[in-house]
Amino acid sequence: MKQTRFPVWSILLLSLTTLGIAVFYQAIWLDIATYSFDDGTYSHAYLIPFVCLYVVYLGFKEGSFRLQAGVNSIAIIASLFFASIVLFSYVAQFPLLARAVFPLLVFSLFWTLLRCSLELVIACALLWFVTPVWGPLVAPLQALSVTAVDFIMGFVSIPSYIEGNMVTIAVGQFEIAGGCSGLRYFITSCFVALMYIYLNIRKVSNATIFLVLCLGGALVANWIRIVVIIMIGHYTDMQSPIIEDHNNLGWFIYVPYLALLMWAGRSLSDYQPSKAVLDSSTKVELSNHTVTALALVVLLFASPLSFDLLTTGHSRAHDLTKIEGQSFALVNVAFQQSQKLETQSGQALEVIASFTGPGFDSKASFFEQQLPKDISRAEYSMVGEQIHLVAFRYQGKHWLLAYQYQIDGQHPAQRSQLVKQQFKQALRGKRGSQIRLLELSCNDDCQPLIDNISQYFP
Repeated sequence: MKQTRFPVWSILLLSLTTLGIAVFYQAIWLDIATYSFDDGTYSHAYLIPFVCLYVVYLGFKEGSFRLQAGVNSIAIIASLFFASIVLFSYVAQFPLLARAVFPLLVFSLFWTLLRCSLELVIACALLWFVTPVWGPLVAPLQALSVTAVDFIMGFVSIPSYIEGNMVTIAVGQFEIAGGCSGLRYFITSCFVALMYIYLNIRKVSNATIFLVLCLGGALVANWIRIVVIIMIGHYTDMQSPIIEDHNNLGWFIYVPYLALLMWAGRSLSDYQPSKAVLDSSTKVELSNHTVTALALVVLLFASPLSFDLLTTGHSRAHDLTKIEGQSFALVNVAFQQSQKLETQSGQALEVIASFTGPGFDSKASFFEQQLPKDISRAEYSMVGEQIHLVAFRYQGKHWLLAYQYQIDGQHPAQRSQLVKQQFKQALRGKRGSQIRLLELSCNDDCQPLIDNISQYFP
């Protein structure tokens, strides 16, 4: 038996498939780059591509990346299923679903070419660690942190009172916000557990113990971080710079824990890699993959890029505009109409903006992620049957912002209703929404405008 050599055709086909995914699913990659690599919660994302390449290298080195002997019908059907979900999510502009399913699509596409192996599964699973799909864990982890901190503070000689997610001590208050949920440490620990178990552990019992140590340690490290910050605030009368910049403190606690975890993991390691061999029976003819190649071409063309080219004529949002008022900003606008109106309280700006461009963020609901600059000090906020109202102070003046969504002749008030309409549009292969927005100066009192706002939205 002879040592495995790196198969040139396998590498070439894998590279071409990777290039095809990169080109035809560029909308997904751009979304990941925007909301993952530039987000502190996913600061580990820059390392994942290199780790993924290393796993691929191991796959070829150990001979597990071998071409299918024939047509893999199950993989082709799975690819079609996941590609349909990703495309539908893109058309409906629901990024969370597309992000969650995309690694499964990548795996199934490669599975049409390569035999299923642990290396292939791990390499594709690593994509979830650069994909911002972990947001739903913030709320439960935050609630768990509040409960744990409440318990730990009972053993600390500092009087404290916890209500909701606010911790009150004699010298001030601390908020256990979403950023204090410990999500970044939780994700990092999941990644460490996956890679360490893959490289060193094969017994289920040992893998379970290591996973519990990883995830439990991440949570405990975050709870200790919060308690330490509270103690520092107490003993420095809230004057320590750590109170304002407390993120780095968590890594000073978490990184030593990781070092101890690696030391403890040595006693759980049980995997002894064997020398890979190439079985002559695995040799295949490339002519057997004609059907697979055609299926891959079809699957790659059934992608967000093709939809953008067919519906908008381009693949990037190069001609989308930005509209700014005194207190708001609308981005990714395909086209708009605006005019100034005269009201009893002064001048008003009316904007009707349409969103039909490519990408996940060219949609009316994206406005809610960039609400008025002083929205945190809103004096009044209401969601009516069709109209959203926000009254606030900005640059020393009172303003009223009124807006409504428009889609398919409907005026949904709730964002969930807008998403439902977007899904219905996507079933017809269509995409597009509008927002009608009024920015009104209130002088000293916005109540008269609030009472008569319906006259501006017939």
